[in-house]
Amino acid sequence: MSYDDSAWRVMSRLTLAADLRRLADDLEDAAPAPAASSSAVMINSWMRTTREVPCLVGRVLGHPLLDDHSLIQTSELFHIDDRGEFARTRSRWYRLGTHGAMSSGGLVQAN
Repeated sequence: MSYDDSAWRVMSRLTLAADLRRLADDLEDAAPAPAASSSAVMINSWMRTTREVPCLVGRVLGHPLLDDHSLIQTSELFHIDDRGEFARTRSRWYRLGTHGAMSSGGLVQAN
C-alpha cells in the first residue's frame, strides 16, 4: 500500500535533514547570539505567539515513557515515509500501525 499525503511532504527527507542540521549548527555557533553586525533579518513590533504544527494523534504501543494504548499527541511531525510505515517527530521515530480518523467522540477506526 502506498502512502499519498503530499501536504505532509512539502520538502524531501534530505532537504529537511539539511535544514535541521543547519539550525543545530546555528544554535551551537551563536554564543549566546549572533553578532549585531550579522546578516540576520530585523523584526520589529514582534511578540511571541503560538501556531499550529503538524503532529500525530493515536494510541501508542511500546513507548518508553507512556502506558500502552494511551491516547497521545506527538511533538511536531517532520516526515512520513512514502509507504506510510514510519514517521519522524521532533522527539522520536514512530512505526505507523492502523490508520484512524478523529471524530467528536475521540479516535475511531477509519475504513
